[in-house]
Amino acid sequence: MSSIACLALIVYFEARGEPALAQRMVAEVAVHRAKTESKPICTSLRSPKSYSFMWDKISNKIREKDAYEDAISIARRVLSIKNVPSRLYFNECSMGKRYKTQHKIRRVGRLCFY
Repeated sequence: MSSIACLALIVYFEARGEPALAQRMVAEVAVHRAKTESKPICTSLRSPKSYSFMWDKISNKIREKDAYEDAISIARRVLSIKNVPSRLYFNECSMGKRYKTQHKIRRVGRLCFY
């Protein structure tokens, strides 16, 4: 699977339905996290508990073609950026602060970024 496809899956399953900015920021987190771990995005995707959709036992079928095509477009754009922002984490704000040692950088839609 290509980096674009793996990143699009992350955007689709973690941020589908969120504003475009939140989707882009999720992609940036994924790229920065992979670079920080010195792993390809597809390997980072499969790291234990990195992305909830990989471990939540819910079907990972792509059911919204337009949303997936948007995710592919976002993945392409973010992968073309040389220096992605240094955010490493995100979660739904309703979950509370998961990353106690991190300061919230921004909230976009339902997602908080650290």
